[in-house]
Amino acid sequence: MNSRKYAAPRKYSLFLANDAANEIYSYNRPIVSEICSSVYEDAPDNYLVDYSVAGGFMSGNAFAEIVGLQSNGKRAFDYKYRTNFCDEVFNAFPIHLENVSY
Repeated sequence: MNSRKYAAPRKYSLFLANDAANEIYSYNRPIVSEICSSVYEDAPDNYLVDYSVAGGFMSGNAFAEIVGLQSNGKRAFDYKYRTNFCDEVFNAFPIHLENVSY
């Protein structure tokens, strides 16, 4: 039984014929975010993790946090916002602007 008290984004390789899965990536950072959060893989091993109610939605001090992770595991950015519930961040996904010209 898993008894961790924090959100744990994971990536698995599935072997459906054998009813098995292997964990191939994990982001371990002790942030409580029980609901509304997500992780999105944009490019191989580049992730956008959103914690919709970091700190716990029952804590009274919840905040939203969006983290961009590079393929080397380092954070590209880490933004925090005040939130009441799942108001600010819910199922975030990257928007590419590198080819935009003004």
